[in-house]
Amino acid sequence: MNGKGKDVRHFKGWPETAIDENNKTIMIRARYVSPGMWRFRRIVFALFIIGGLFLIFSDLEGFFAGIEKEGIVVSGIIILAVLLFIWLFLGNVFRATAQIEFTPELIRIKKHGAIRWSEHERGLPHGFGADIHEKAYDEEKSDIKYQRKTGQESPEIYRKTFQVYMDHVDGRVYIADVMDKKKATMFLSRLTGVNEFMDTFITRADAARVIRQYTDEKAVSHYDAPPDDDRPGY
Repeated sequence: MNGKGKDVRHFKGWPETAIDENNKTIMIRARYVSPGMWRFRRIVFALFIIGGLFLIFSDLEGFFAGIEKEGIVVSGIIILAVLLFIWLFLGNVFRATAQIEFTPELIRIKKHGAIRWSEHERGLPHGFGADIHEKAYDEEKSDIKYQRKTGQESPEIYRKTFQVYMDHVDGRVYIADVMDKKKATMFLSRLTGVNEFMDTFITRADAARVIRQYTDEKAVSHYDAPPDDDRPGY
């Protein structure tokens, strides 16, 4: 859920972006499909299928009795619906998460699986980018060999994965391996947009603070002033 404030309208949709006007920070939290999570999802889904087959074969009589009662078409639709639900559910569960926090002084990054945040000075030269995964070339070479042996193509994993990163004076910092070109583009666009917006956001926050301080001081001075004497001659 995006943070409160009028500026949040600039950062709607994915990835989730929260604005803290009091602390002058903007947090991006991106949940995405990575190669590792994609594999994990397939493994768990296969285990569900194996478990289902085990239950079926352990009670074949009851299984076929259910088919006779519901009908082959209805039973098939139910089974496919259950498998589709499980697949979609696992797709929502098995996602990687990257968090990037922009503060007036720092850019803090916490990659998926990391315990600590890495911190980099925002005032030093930096920029964001995205490239096809470094393992894509090796995967393509392996696919050629696989096609020669089997006549079939192997699944494209790294060839569909983009590495989103930040180039900083400290060095290149990899943020996420996003297995979707559209999502990677959206993520990169959000990082670039927030990075460019930060200076304007900080200026507005400082201006609002100065205005509040001036208003408060003026109100205090008004109440502390002695009452006007409206007698003639005074």
